[in-house]
Amino acid sequence: MLRCLSVACVGVISYRVVCRELGYTGGSVASFGPGTGPIWLDNVHCTGDEATLLDCDHNGVSVHNCRHSEDAGVQCQRRQPTCK
Repeated sequence: MLRCLSVACVGVISYRVVCRELGYTGGSVASFGPGTGPIWLDNVHCTGDEATLLDCDHNGVSVHNCRHSEDAGVQCQRRQPTCK
């Protein structure tokens, strides 16, 4: 589980991109409340096919006009193994 991305003012962010970048195979959007520390990305727009979050459209690293009340969260999970 990823608790805080420090990504604020999210437009269309794909949890698939975040979870894939972290080595997980699945996940969903989650809310954990406001985070703390630097806000790294603002106005993030992903198609879902990007390899990393930085490949998504955004304002630039550390360029933002947001607050932590707008933070986005994801909960990532691995696929359950299937028996054959």
